[in-house]
This record gives sequence, structure tokens and C-alpha cells, in this order.
Amino acid sequence: MATKPLRAIACKGKDDLAVFRALLLVEEAKKKNLPGTRSADSGVQRYETERVEIWLEERKGKSRLAEIALDVAEGSAGTRPDMVLVSFDPDRDPPNRELVFFERDFE
Repeated sequence: MATKPLRAIACKGKDDLAVFRALLLVEEAKKKNLPGTRSADSGVQRYETERVEIWLEERKGKSRLAEIALDVAEGSAGTRPDMVLVSFDPDRDPPNRELVFFERDFE
């Protein structure tokens, strides 16, 4: 039996988390616990649709969001996903400055 593609979403805070959770539920995703993966108290919520499995993780702020996205992408915190989405709000930064924190964390 083939495994479903895994998508990972790392988001900045509660607002992002609420939006993604609502979108997943509209798509009839089922929230589930996956034994043998990341710990339940790691802040990861797991969802599954007929076609894909999704890990959703809130980080309570922009600090270390880039580092965590890289950890997730490399699979160092569990299974390596096929795709990673990072979500954050720009905090009223002008468009030419809204990614500065993320770029700085990659240096």
C-alpha cells in the first residue's frame, strides 16, 4: 500500500493556525494521531484527507521560523514531507521588507 504525500505547514501564530485548521475542516480533513511520529506535545496537529496527509505546526512568533522550516523540510524532526509551506503575517512591514527576518535567519 502506497503512503499518501505528506505536506507540512509551519505557521507564525494562532491566527494562521486557525485559518489553516478551518480550511482543512472545510475540505473534510480528519484530525488524527499518528503513532510513532512526532510527539503529541510537540505542537504538531495532524490531518488527513483522501489524498494527502498534513502536519500543521504553530510557532508562536517569527523567531526561529526559518530554522524550523528547514528542520521540517529535512525530516530531522520526523518524516520528511514532500512539500513545506511557511505562513506568517508581514506585521505592517512594507512589501520590500516583509521577508527580511526570514532571509536574516538563513544567513
